[in-house]
Amino acid sequence: MKGKTWVVGLVVFVCSVFVVNSAESQSIFEKLTENLKKETIEANENGARTRVKTIVLLCEMYKSDNGHYPNDEGDLLNAKPPYSQQAYNNKEIHGYNYSIEFRLDRYKIIATPVECGKTGNKIFIAENILTEDIIKSISLEEIAEKAITEIKCE
Repeated sequence: MKGKTWVVGLVVFVCSVFVVNSAESQSIFEKLTENLKKETIEANENGARTRVKTIVLLCEMYKSDNGHYPNDEGDLLNAKPPYSQQAYNNKEIHGYNYSIEFRLDRYKIIATPVECGKTGNKIFIAENILTEDIIKSISLEEIAEKAITEIKCE
């Protein structure tokens, strides 16, 4: 009897260790998955913000050279030399959709997550809302930073 009790005890112990380890493994897996999701969202958001800032800079450089903002994205892509090699308008890039409204006197850039909560948590909007006096007194980099507004998506 003693031998059987010891074997049963050993089996119960091994099974309990396996169950505990399975639960811990599941918990670790869930944490890793959650961390990966957060890092992906953060990378997508950083990329979207950088792309919006880049588009603002392109528009401002175009205006500086031509006296007005581009009429459409083709003005940026087809200039000699081109202001940009990349098309953004109506494109999905790394979890974000981009929409750009071009007018000779203004622009509006919107980057929205493809799926809020999965590909990003923020909407980025940039408009040329600064006056000419302010624009003349600050760098293009500062213009781009001041032009961008972040909104939490829902």
